[in-house]
Amino acid sequence: MLLLQQMIAFFIFMFIGYYMRKRQIVDDRGCSSISWIVANAANPALIISSALNAEEIFPVSDVLFFLGWGIAVYAFLLLFSFLIPVLLRVPRAQIGTYRNFTVFSNVGFMGYPLISAMLGSQAVLCASIFTMPFNFLLYTFCIQNFNRERSDGEGRKFRVRDFFSVGILASFIALALNFLRPELPRFVQTTITNLANLTAALSMITIGMFLARMDLKELFGDLRLLLMAALKMLVLPIAGILILRLFIQDEMLLTVAMIILATPVASMVAILAEQSGGDSSLATRGVALTTVLSVVTIPLVSVLLKM
Repeated sequence: MLLLQQMIAFFIFMFIGYYMRKRQIVDDRGCSSISWIVANAANPALIISSALNAEEIFPVSDVLFFLGWGIAVYAFLLLFSFLIPVLLRVPRAQIGTYRNFTVFSNVGFMGYPLISAMLGSQAVLCASIFTMPFNFLLYTFCIQNFNRERSDGEGRKFRVRDFFSVGILASFIALALNFLRPELPRFVQTTITNLANLTAALSMITIGMFLARMDLKELFGDLRLLLMAALKMLVLPIAGILILRLFIQDEMLLTVAMIILATPVASMVAILAEQSGGDSSLATRGVALTTVLSVVTIPLVSVLLKM
């Protein structure tokens, strides 16, 4: 019930963003500015504040436990990313995009805010450790998939500095705060916490603005995309959690994993498709379709798994 209530609240925020963009209250430049604030300020602040506000300190053993299972889950997703295009008979030119759909979920704009709203700061810190493989794969596996789709063999190249994204740096800062527990000035803590509190609303408003650019009626006419969405947001989360339950009893980690697996395709997939010369139209439609469906599929997965 709590998850359903959070998704209803998120849907309202998305509708506000959708309405603002449709009525041209905010233009494309404004959308980009708000998106920048979420990605480079509010979301990193949410990760850092998770360590500041956490009730308990995670020992090294717990950090390694979360990271190890995060690596295992992303290995599971990589395996299925090679299987799903075969099951769906995806055209050769689109295989890389469908692989990226399978692996990359909207951790930053939906996963962290939802985890924070449902489980609190301790779980956000857990999630930031659990999803560290995401950034490594995003700038290697994701880019290479799009590069393979280009006929000219060119595309966005991997850069070492990509590993030092704001999200990764925020995760390392959070880990340092978790271990060291320094006494920060009150104004620093207040600033970070207040900035973190912007994340959920601004993230969903940004997603709503993004959806306003799409013809939502056309999204539901692509059977292959619909099947991909069903596999990604229903089959994989349910199968993944049922497998994890055989080895893990930690309910917080299981819930974090469920939310990460059930969230829609990451908006970064569409952005990197554009930058790499991949099929940006297909990538954008995949992000939009799974985002719309997630309002129903995430609570459904939670109910079916009794979480």
